[in-house]
Amino acid sequence: MSSRVEEVAIAIINGIKNGKFVPNQRLVEADLTKELNISRGPLREAFKLLDAKEIIHLTPNQGARIKEITIDHSLQTLAILKTLSCMAISQFSISENSKKELLSFNDQKSQDITGELNNLANFYLLISQKETSSILYSSIKHLNVPIFARYIVNCLKNENVKAIKDAIQNMTSSLLEGNRDAALKFHEELFEMNFLVNKN
Repeated sequence: MSSRVEEVAIAIINGIKNGKFVPNQRLVEADLTKELNISRGPLREAFKLLDAKEIIHLTPNQGARIKEITIDHSLQTLAILKTLSCMAISQFSISENSKKELLSFNDQKSQDITGELNNLANFYLLISQKETSSILYSSIKHLNVPIFARYIVNCLKNENVKAIKDAIQNMTSSLLEGNRDAALKFHEELFEMNFLVNKN
């Protein structure tokens, strides 16, 4: 895969993250080729890549659309994230490398619920990376929470922003101490709080 195709895919992903592209929006090839200064070939390859990652949907004769994010989808995504992340914490083992990454990650701050949900998903990705099975890491990554965080939040109601911040900090501290049981406790408590709930 060419670096140009990857650059185009990243540009579309960043557009989703910052709100330029919204769920279920049709991606117009003519507009994107002009905006990104590329030909249709690399753009279509980027579409295929994003379709395989379930970030967009390609439909014959209809083109590409950003994945639709509904309330049901958001709730299911969080439920799956909870289960997979529980497995990641259970299998986590501290190493010098993971210790440095956790300490570095713990310095990240955010002032809004979208940023905190993004941080939470990235935290779970971090602890599943390298230390556990590649299947677990890939499964968490495939949920695409960091990409669609703002839209998941839009579908759900913010109940407790501070709860996410505290949970990340407490889980990080516990894992740095090698205490997976404590980290699991903080993980379970966070989701039991329903920090994001159905607006209805």
